[in-house]
Amino acid sequence: MRLAVLADVHGNLPALEAVLADVEQQNVDGIIVAGDFVDRPQPLETVRILRALGCWMIRGNRENYLLAYDRGDAPELWHVSTQWAGLRWLYRQLDREALDFMASLPEQRVITADGTAPIRVVHGSPKSVTELLLPDRDPVAMAQYEQAGLLGLGYSQLSLDAALAGFDEPVLVCGHSHIRWSQEQDGRLVLNPGSVGAPINGDVRAQYAVLTWRRGQWQAEHRAIPYSLDRIRAAYR
Repeated sequence: MRLAVLADVHGNLPALEAVLADVEQQNVDGIIVAGDFVDRPQPLETVRILRALGCWMIRGNRENYLLAYDRGDAPELWHVSTQWAGLRWLYRQLDREALDFMASLPEQRVITADGTAPIRVVHGSPKSVTELLLPDRDPVAMAQYEQAGLLGLGYSQLSLDAALAGFDEPVLVCGHSHIRWSQEQDGRLVLNPGSVGAPINGDVRAQYAVLTWRRGQWQAEHRAIPYSLDRIRAAYR
C-alpha cells in the first residue's frame, strides 16, 4: 500500500500538475491532501482536479477564511482593506459548487486503508488548523522554522510530545508550515510533506511525500519535483 501525501498547494496549478505526474509514476493507491489547496492564482482548477481524483481531503485555514467570507462571518476589515484584497479576488474565482465542496470537508480525519494502521490527517495541529506543530526533536527542521520567521509570527505552537498525547493513531500527517519534516517517536510517525505550491525551506521545487506500508508500519519518503516557475509567474501576472 502506498499513499501520496500533499499539503499547501495554494492554487499553484503548475506545481500541482508536476507533482501529480510524479505521483502517477509512484504506483500509489490513493492521495491525501492536508488542507490549504485553494489560493491564488488558480483555485478553481485546483479544486476540480483534486475532486476528480477522489482524494482524501481536509480543510485548512485558507478554506476556512473563504467559508467565513461566504457565510458573512468575516470581519469588516476583510471586505475593505488592501491586506485582504487577495481573499476577495480569490472568492470571486470560485463557484458555488467549489464552495459547497469545501464546506463539506472536515478539518481533520482518520484514514484507514485495508490491512494498514490508521492515519490521522490535520492541517496545523490536532487542536487547530492554524496552530504550528513543532518538529522540536529535529534541530535542522527547527532551524528552518526559525530562519523562515515562523516562530515569531504569533502563531499558537504545539510541541511534538503534546501533539502525540492528543490522539491514538500511530501516524499523524500535518501541513501549514510549508517546511517538510518527519519524526518518529516511540513507534509513532509524524509527517509534514512540505508545500506543493509555496515551500519556504529554501527549495523552490514542489514538495510532497509518499507513505509506504512496509513490514507492519508506515514509512515516509519526501519528494521534490521541479516545475515551470515561468508558468506560475505568468499566472500571477
